[in-house]
Amino acid sequence: ADTYLMLAEAQLLSGNVADAVRSINVVRRRAAWPGRESAMEITAAQMNLEMIIEERERELIGEQMRWLDLKRWGI
Repeated sequence: ADTYLMLAEAQLLSGNVADAVRSINVVRRRAAWPGRESAMEITAAQMNLEMIIEERERELIGEQMRWLDLKRWGI
């Protein structure tokens, strides 16, 4: 998940929103209830840095990476 989220962030910041959406949806589909994968997917209109920040928070909770992420983003 960390790799896909980093990839999505890099794609978003380079202006490639469609690929960023595809990358983050890989993580979100994996976390979905069986049969409800499409309900977890996001669209290009929903994709922004705040979405990635929140998704990293949810996905990597307990991995002790949050402080590094916040420091990197200047939050």
